[in-house]
Formats: sequence, C-alpha cells, structure tokens
Amino acid sequence: MRGRHTVVFRTRPERVGGIAVGGQDHQILLALRGCGGMTSDQIFVRFAHPSTALCRLARAGLIVRPERGHKGETARLTEAGRELVRPGGPLSRSKSLITYCQM
Repeated sequence: MRGRHTVVFRTRPERVGGIAVGGQDHQILLALRGCGGMTSDQIFVRFAHPSTALCRLARAGLIVRPERGHKGETARLTEAGRELVRPGGPLSRSKSLITYCQM
C-alpha cells in the first residue's frame, strides 16, 4: 500500500496541578470529597487498580492514606486536595464538565 498515509491524532488530557482531568487520580479525589473519606476496601471496589493513583496522590500531598496493615481505616483529602475539588475549585465537577453517575 504505497502512497497511503495514515494520520494518527494523539491528544493529551488537560491537566490541572498535575492531575489529568477525568483520569483516575481526578475521579478518586472527587470520590474522597464526602465526609469521612473512604476506606481502602471501598476505593478498591469502586476503582480498578487504584494503587498507583493513590501513591501519586499521597506523594503530591493531596490525600492521607492509612499506613500499611491498617486495613479498614479511611483515606481522606488533605486541605490541598480539598481545595482542588471544592465546588469552585479548578478540578470541581462543574469546571471539568465531568459527571460521574457512579459517585
């Protein structure tokens, strides 16, 4: 097939504060907005393979996770994480135009 060109468009998702809008990190931040956070079990049930995302969010100082071996304790947003996903924040659902029916 000489003379035939294939054009591939690759778009990168918009990022706010290093978080890809609509990505798993963003979804986890939105899910943790509720009072009391979520247990690790709840996070693992809701999201497929969240370990890497949780590590990134913890390293970024956006969430606090329970220590290893403390199963059943809650992960919750830090003040910095809460600021990103507050209703008027840069990663709020309304500003990112994302709806998560499962949340």
